[in-house]
Amino acid sequence: MGRLPLSYPCRRDPIGVALRPARPGDGPATHAVFHAAVHRGAAHLYTAAERAAWAPSPLPPADWEALLLAEITLIAEHRGHVAGFMTLGRDGHLDLAYVAPDKAGQGIGRVLHGAIVQAARGRGLNLLDTNASLVARPFLARMGWRQTARQSTIRNGVALTNFRMELMLGAGQTSK
Repeated sequence: MGRLPLSYPCRRDPIGVALRPARPGDGPATHAVFHAAVHRGAAHLYTAAERAAWAPSPLPPADWEALLLAEITLIAEHRGHVAGFMTLGRDGHLDLAYVAPDKAGQGIGRVLHGAIVQAARGRGLNLLDTNASLVARPFLARMGWRQTARQSTIRNGVALTNFRMELMLGAGQTSK
């Protein structure tokens, strides 16, 4: 598991969210957030077929937890339950960024994003990139990310629209 160069193993944010690194056992709860975010949170932007291709099963794949533990993964907990999470590869790729649909719009994504940016800076990264969904694109744009391309990716035989985005981490920039 990647250790975070942050000043906390667990920190409580003013909105009542505790942040911590992922640990063994987080797989089922994070996958449940992922699945709900895709099937309920993205329902207004993606068809049922697209959502089924993106997140086909409510059960995590066998390698799900290993993926979380291999990356820099931050978990946001609210009242003892996983409310969201983000993963950042050592190369600066923001891979997974999901908030539970019933917690959307409450600042959890912003808090996770700020901590991920802090972790990236702590690792000396100057550029972050991602493939943002139709849901994530406006949020990331508000956080200072720049869209570089619209693209289509094939998941389980279905084309999904997403957007290549990047965030420059200049010395004087701060996370939003």
